Amino acid sequence: MGFNKDDLRKFLVEKYKNLYGIPPPPDKIDSYSFLIYANALAYGKKVKKHEWLLLKIFIAFFATFLIFFPIQIQQITIFLVIIILIIFIILVLLIVFSNLTLNFGIIGNLLFAFIVSLILLILSSFLNCGAQACFGIISTRFGTLGAMVSFLVVLIFFLILAFAIKNFVIYIVVISILTGTLMLIIIPLLSPSNYYSFCKQIPFVYGTPICNPKEVRIDPLKTVKIPVSGGISMKIETPETLYAGNPYEFLFTLTNYYEREISFDLVPSIVSSYGSNIEFIQPFNQKVSSLKPKEFYQDSVYFNPEEAYVKEETCPYTTKQLSTASGLSPEKIACSIEKSCENPKAGCVKLDIFECGCVDWNLATCSKNPLKAKVNVKHTGFFLGNASLYYSEEIGKPVSATELTQGPLRVIIEFIPNPYIASIHQYRENVSMFVTFKNLGGDIEIKSFKVMPQNTVIHTIDKEKQVELIEEVGTEVIECRDISEILPQTLTTGAEVGGKLCTLKPPFVKTTLIDLEKNETTEVNNVTFSLIENYCYKKNQKTNQTGYSFWSSNWDKIYETVSESGLCEFLKKKDVNESKVIKSALTHVDVLIEFEYVRRVDFYSQEIVPYTRTEQCMSLEKD
Repeated sequence: MGFNKDDLRKFLVEKYKNLYGIPPPPDKIDSYSFLIYANALAYGKKVKKHEWLLLKIFIAFFATFLIFFPIQIQQITIFLVIIILIIFIILVLLIVFSNLTLNFGIIGNLLFAFIVSLILLILSSFLNCGAQACFGIISTRFGTLGAMVSFLVVLIFFLILAFAIKNFVIYIVVISILTGTLMLIIIPLLSPSNYYSFCKQIPFVYGTPICNPKEVRIDPLKTVKIPVSGGISMKIETPETLYAGNPYEFLFTLTNYYEREISFDLVPSIVSSYGSNIEFIQPFNQKVSSLKPKEFYQDSVYFNPEEAYVKEETCPYTTKQLSTASGLSPEKIACSIEKSCENPKAGCVKLDIFECGCVDWNLATCSKNPLKAKVNVKHTGFFLGNASLYYSEEIGKPVSATELTQGPLRVIIEFIPNPYIASIHQYRENVSMFVTFKNLGGDIEIKSFKVMPQNTVIHTIDKEKQVELIEEVGTEVIECRDISEILPQTLTTGAEVGGKLCTLKPPFVKTTLIDLEKNETTEVNNVTFSLIENYCYKKNQKTNQTGYSFWSSNWDKIYETVSESGLCEFLKKKDVNESKVIKSALTHVDVLIEFEYVRRVDFYSQEIVPYTRTEQCMSLEKD
């Protein structure tokens, strides 16, 4: 907004004449007009600057609403376009029939408003989130608070730009770029179907990958390392001389050879061969209770006779039996199965047939019978193995069972039938999995197990239709028995037990249709391997022998949803890696089997011969 100096001077002169009846003096005109002109000019600049700022603030609000509420903007712009067209038609009629002459500025402003409204209408018609506002879709995914925060962040950012960017044209360019970019980022995420519908109508772009709504991919094959070893090792060292009746110290080292972390509990003791083996347990403060793969735990055990206690008494005879056998009165029988020793540190031990006695640490060590340091270990363990279930169209050689050994457990896995031969087993609806266990050491209790087919999964996603087809090539577990049905509660050393563990489906393709907008499964169907060709090439054939149709009506739903399945698309591309992966999956499927167990095992040191020339032994000899 500007002011002309000459026009202002004339205006002031006329006003002065009207007030005083005479023209103003020249010096007064100059001083007065200069003051007014300067003030007016400053005011005009201020108003002009203020007008641009207000316009930029309005544009910031409008751009934010365009991003979050395109449908509402579309409705408003439709109304504006109609109003502008009506006004334009009325003006044209006035010009034609009334010979009315209009300023070109009015027509230009009207035309500019029409073009802007039309651009906004087109933009909001294609770049939107469907039948509801993008704000509403954001609120359903991240909550109303999340949508409001997103709206405020964008609005505040645009307002900051309104104050920071002085040049109006540069501000318009920046806001336009940011608005378009945000819409192109948000819309594909919130409403892919609208985005791809819009993208297909853009020349030179519709054929590019950014406009391709279909995505076909195979889940990466899981690389599972099957352990070739396992178990734990225990090394017990007895470096010192054991002086009879005195404390003793020994060392041990426990190493984890499993490929997973294990937990464990230790019970150290010393076992004497005196009588029927008496075990003295030393209370022990265990510093570590778990070990990672290849880690070890080393510690020492200080055996204190004052703290040690007898694990269990081994005398199997009653007082009456011992009295009868020895000829002694029951009162003179030191101990029996129902009579404890007077010495709390001693245990009633079987010494011979119908002979028992109270044995403590002093007596056991002074007897010169050798001893052994012992560590009882209770630890967790696991077994992970795999076996392959094969498929064949023609008769082939049977596949032998898979035998795997890991640590203390040997497992034999066998499928029956294997291979599953289509021409022979087509009417068989399941495959049996048999498992045989052999315990190579310790007492093992199987706690849980898993049977996991390693299927090949192909995803076909149509982002425009918002549907996904998942094709899973392999097998599926129908049911499994409880492990207690084929195994005893504890598998002892050397035991070999087995039986039928699970029932699986014959190799097939499981098809699943998913509505991505509603996030729900709409269709689940199966395709047997023998009908893959019919499924892929849409063949609906009948045989003269059976009259059965080799086409499922459910497959129609798949092809109505996606033009072609990812499985079939890859199979037709013979040289690509994906095709090789699928062809391999159509010949066999690997099945992982995992067992978790708890094992108890005893580890012994070499023999320890006690030195008996001690005060304790001499005292016993005197007694």
